[in-house]
Amino acid sequence: MSELALVQWKDMILSKAQKEDQKLTTAILHFITRKEKPTSIDQDLVKTVINSFISLGINGTDPHKECLDVYDVHFEKPFLQATRHYFPDKLKFSSGNISEYISELKRHLREKDRVSRYVHDKTHKTLMTTCDDVRPYFVALWDAFQKCLDHDQEEDMQLIYAVLVRFSEGVEGMCKKFECHIKTVGLVTVSDLIKAGEHDADNVDPTAYVNVLSEIHHRFSNMITRTFKGAAVFTASLDRAYRELVNCNAVTGSSTIKSQELLSQCADILLRKDNKITEDALETKLNNIMTLFRYLEEKDVYQTSHARKLSSRLIHHVSASDEREASMISKLREACGLVYVHNLQRMLIDMSISKDITDLFKKLMAQDHGKTTFGFSVLILGAQTWLLKSAPHDFTIPIEIVPVYERFRDFYQTEYPGRKLICLWKYSKTELRTTYLDRNCILMTNSYQMAVLLQYNKNDTMSFDELWTATSISKDVLSQVLTSLVKAEILITEENDHYDLNRNFKSQKTRVHLSLPIEADVETESIKMANEGRKYVLQTTIVRYVTSVEFLPLSLK
Repeated sequence: MSELALVQWKDMILSKAQKEDQKLTTAILHFITRKEKPTSIDQDLVKTVINSFISLGINGTDPHKECLDVYDVHFEKPFLQATRHYFPDKLKFSSGNISEYISELKRHLREKDRVSRYVHDKTHKTLMTTCDDVRPYFVALWDAFQKCLDHDQEEDMQLIYAVLVRFSEGVEGMCKKFECHIKTVGLVTVSDLIKAGEHDADNVDPTAYVNVLSEIHHRFSNMITRTFKGAAVFTASLDRAYRELVNCNAVTGSSTIKSQELLSQCADILLRKDNKITEDALETKLNNIMTLFRYLEEKDVYQTSHARKLSSRLIHHVSASDEREASMISKLREACGLVYVHNLQRMLIDMSISKDITDLFKKLMAQDHGKTTFGFSVLILGAQTWLLKSAPHDFTIPIEIVPVYERFRDFYQTEYPGRKLICLWKYSKTELRTTYLDRNCILMTNSYQMAVLLQYNKNDTMSFDELWTATSISKDVLSQVLTSLVKAEILITEENDHYDLNRNFKSQKTRVHLSLPIEADVETESIKMANEGRKYVLQTTIVRYVTSVEFLPLSLK
């Protein structure tokens, strides 16, 4: 009975109502396209009429199966045809004015969402395609997107993205604009950093450099999350832009390793004990370094630089803590794997083992020789792990420390037979107590300075050649050592090549620091060490490949 009633309703009522210019459909479309607020429209009435079109569709073979032929003829086709005229015309009308264009987009999206509540699910997909056919306006939308980027108008950017998201070529154009904008902002900001600072590009502050690049990355990363809902295509654009920005900017110039050095210098500053910073702030800054680290092209150069600075912190006991060092190494391991940080982890292990060896040696010396007249500690460092090289010249060990040196050498060879000890004198530090001044002090020196100053226990004045003969230090290094001692006024020189002990030396400090590292050219040293590492990797790869090849015998008949 219900099917018969629906058929009669369609033939007697609907057909007559739609006979002349589809009055019912026209009235519905008029209600839908009205500009009044949605609350002023009888939404239930519109929905009921549209549902009646759906109900009047009767499947002749299966009455219980939904049939949309009446809905298609009397509503969907006229509705989509009206939509094709309505939305493109509205968008085209204001395409010349950006602000009006964005306002029209807002109304466009609101109307599209409102209309979608009335129609059948079948019509939704077609409706979206019909409403958003804005391909002729891609260029205008991209230009509007660029102006929004320039003025940080994220709400408007979100609207443009909502319109273009269904078109891959439309989103691709947005991504290109986004990538170029990031590079432009980054390059200008880095250039401003040089102009605002007191130094040139070669001496830029590494902390300021990292902070500037991190802030820009954080800003655009948050923009992607808020505005583009974390879309992967925009994240890829950010990565491409930063991969170029980090490796080539006003600070790096033509250098291929400048960013690597600056990042390692910034990490070195953060991991030193004189850096007073909370654990939370440290974690944030280390994460910023790692964010930029992922964009470096030659990561082995950073590894070499970080290892060199780590060895300096550990040898000179200026590292904040082993926990902080281990935290940074853990971050590098997550980014590049275990092999990348193997030597860094071995350094921390060597420091722990060295402490145990020193304690055992002191205990044995106290038992056999009684209390020594001076303190002594030693670091046993693996030759393949630490990027340290022995001096190419000989060094005559001062007679004052020869007994302890020989005892430790014998002790170590007894405890670890087969191992060879190589002394790295240029990395050693000593403390010398003066006894010839009115107010005695402690001089903090390196081994070469110690060797020179101990010669003045028996002499008040010595020539350059006499010091060279007594210490066997190379003339270039000896010249640097004497220059540092003269500058500190420990020695004075009134004649060429003759150095006198200054018995009138005065200092307000009890402990006087004289030890200065003899630095090599940082960039040349980093490249040289990195190339050495690459050579070994290539050799290992070749050996593994050759050994994995199976040679099959070939018999010729």
